Amino acid sequence: MNRIDQCFKSLKNRTAFIGYIMSGYPTIQDSLKIMKELPNHGVDIIELGIPFSEASAEGATIQKASQIAIKNKCNLKEIFKITNKFRESNNSTPIVLMGYYNNILSYGEEQFIADCNKYGVDGVLLVDLPFEESKNFNKKAQNSNLAFIQIVTPMTNEQRFKEISQYSSGFIYYISVNGVTGTQSASSESIINFIQNKQNLTNIPIVAGFGIKNKTQIQDLKNNVMGIVVGSAIINNIMIDSNNNIDMQHLLNYISELTKAL
Repeated sequence: MNRIDQCFKSLKNRTAFIGYIMSGYPTIQDSLKIMKELPNHGVDIIELGIPFSEASAEGATIQKASQIAIKNKCNLKEIFKITNKFRESNNSTPIVLMGYYNNILSYGEEQFIADCNKYGVDGVLLVDLPFEESKNFNKKAQNSNLAFIQIVTPMTNEQRFKEISQYSSGFIYYISVNGVTGTQSASSESIINFIQNKQNLTNIPIVAGFGIKNKTQIQDLKNNVMGIVVGSAIINNIMIDSNNNIDMQHLLNYISELTKAL
């Protein structure tokens, strides 16, 4: 088992809290500081965004963070430096890189997978790599114990879900709204209905993301899903003062409130 499998096993009946931040935002060093603090405030798995100029699945919040990270010259080499630094003090919290296939293609698939293993990355989620076209990369990743996380949506029917789940590892990411990140709130009832209908078709945890931003939603979902992803809302709570310093306490207070809801 890699760290993701170990995490879900250790949680037993508790819902996993998966926190998304953008690598290199608001600066490369700041993203490392935030990353180090997340597990201390209840985040079970860290999803680390890979900056990309054409982030088609992202709403305005994450697109802006991505653009700033690109200006900060945060690329995969810098991201692996971040994860390596993180692993110096934390060897248990799973790290998932979330991004777009072009970054991996430019870096080189084999080199990317090797560096994930070398620098403590446990899984990868590529939002623009269709299931049918992902099988070759998926095989390489899973042969190296790098979880390849597949995406399903409200439009995914039972037959397709079964096929996708056979090629999934770590967890399955349920995009709970038809749209981009951070633009609308997800319906707790629709999330619960989808996941309860599909979870018995697979042994892999299904987690819900997109449109989850407050403790009321989390309280509704916590006994019905195995994991919850919060992303845009976390980035919205990264506040910068007039001296360009993060108000870290504001951010951690927000994350702690979500954790309490679990």
